[in-house]
Amino acid sequence: MRQSSPNHDRPFRTQTLAALAGAIFFAFAVSLLLTLAGGDRHEDKAGANSSSSSALGHLGFYEFLGKLGYRASRGDGLADAKKGVVVLAEPNADASTLAQFKNARVALLVLPKRHGHADTMHPAWIDSAGARRPSEVTKLLVELLGEGEVLRGGGEFKTNLLGATPTIEGPPQLVKDTAMTPLVASDKGILLGEKRDGDKRLLVLADPDPIENHGLGKGDNAAFVAALIARLAEKGGRIFIDESIHGFGKSAPKETTPLDLLSQFPYSLAPLQILLSIGVLLAATIARFGAPERAPVDLRAGKLDLIANTARLLDFGRHRGATLRRYLDMEIQDAAQRLRMPQGLSPSEATEWLDRLGKTRGTKQSCSEILALANQHDVKDAGAGLRIAQAAHAWKKEILDGYSGRSHDR
Repeated sequence: MRQSSPNHDRPFRTQTLAALAGAIFFAFAVSLLLTLAGGDRHEDKAGANSSSSSALGHLGFYEFLGKLGYRASRGDGLADAKKGVVVLAEPNADASTLAQFKNARVALLVLPKRHGHADTMHPAWIDSAGARRPSEVTKLLVELLGEGEVLRGGGEFKTNLLGATPTIEGPPQLVKDTAMTPLVASDKGILLGEKRDGDKRLLVLADPDPIENHGLGKGDNAAFVAALIARLAEKGGRIFIDESIHGFGKSAPKETTPLDLLSQFPYSLAPLQILLSIGVLLAATIARFGAPERAPVDLRAGKLDLIANTARLLDFGRHRGATLRRYLDMEIQDAAQRLRMPQGLSPSEATEWLDRLGKTRGTKQSCSEILALANQHDVKDAGAGLRIAQAAHAWKKEILDGYSGRSHDR
């Protein structure tokens, strides 16, 4: 039979297996990093935030603060609330906004007015914009201020403590039913109001048009914004534009990542299914690795091998008792024929005849004793069966040739 080398029979060489394991580990590590990185919200280039250059964005307002001489930065309002003026420009209605609002010492709250849709061809632009419902903005105002109602109306701003009149596209968004001190207001409501609580100051700008990119350069809006910021901070002061309210920063609510979902039912069943699949795959393929299995031993020719194979087959078929009995009958019949036992004797009479003859010839055991041992033999005890067969063979030798006392003669 052809002897194959171990390397020839292996499905993979050691170097190939190591390369596959390295590639799998690298792919898993990259996918895990991408999954973890995917949990953070990406910058919204077309939304109402200080990084957005769209018509609704506040990038112009952010850069304008620097030109006015203020130390403006995008920050996390919850962490920076006591370090300077915090600007909450068009926040989302959530718990994080409320927490940052209450912790701010001096803050400017700009209420949202519109929502835009990013242009698919130019992600930094918007292709359309729609007005928010006044009831939606009112809900946000009540959550933050505890009072007030938002409405859309017109009229001349008869109250204006800033000295510059803002230019607003369409009906201005105003606030009424509030205890704020009006700084810029008409007969229908307040455009800019101020609320004091001890050493805390809050200014509320009801309409965001003056600070948005599309409106900052219109009319006297730039002068209006400059006067507004001067009322909040000294020249060169620090101004933090809070962007956690738009999904950035440490205090921003995190999006649910795929890893977070794996801890929730029924998604938690997915890792279990993966582990079970890996276990089944390993169970099915583990035999392919390692040293090759040895080929089965060929059947050898010869009397001894034939006898050994026959004995194993008989033992496998649980024929020990019948085989032993058949062997004893053959030994007794052969001895009886060679001793010329009289014909016509029954089995019991034949046994008595052989016992008498064996006694005269000095056999160590009688024929009846050997047969009794065979009848009492437990077929599960292979060693006892072998000893009975040896005793029968020794009895035959002794009754034919006489007892010699030497083991090799038996």
